[in-house]
Amino acid sequence: MMKFRYEVYQRVGAHRSIPLVTIGGEPVGQQRSKKKYVGRKAKIEAIRRFNGTELDENTATSEVDSFIKKHLWGTAGWNAYHNLFLEVANETEIVIDRFDFLFYIDVEVDDDTQIEPEDERLIIIITNELMENRLLEYEGLKNPIRSIVMLKNDCC
Repeated sequence: MMKFRYEVYQRVGAHRSIPLVTIGGEPVGQQRSKKKYVGRKAKIEAIRRFNGTELDENTATSEVDSFIKKHLWGTAGWNAYHNLFLEVANETEIVIDRFDFLFYIDVEVDDDTQIEPEDERLIIIITNELMENRLLEYEGLKNPIRSIVMLKNDCC
């Protein structure tokens, strides 16, 4: 039996995200784009840009909707506001993912597998095991895992 030690991370701010399993240390954050304003915040930002009205960012959605209905809906400026809202709602920003270390795992695999611990197929099988989704095979690799043992995060 071969035993490999992996580290398990989770993307900061991601609830119930897919765990990130690595063997070579902390993952490098990936750049990705995300919407800058969503839902209520997009409405508040569009109102601010449209007529300068500053609504508190903690204003309830129902209050924002009431403001729009009272001051913008059905007015001559409605189309301009709505177009501005669509622009605001489609704005994106680049963010770099950060990761929190969760724990170490020791993974035992069959000796006859002849697989490297860095093999992406094995890492995907391990990730699925951690999410309680057992894969019997992935891209031609039969699941070689005998056991996965979670270790305290201060073990090494």
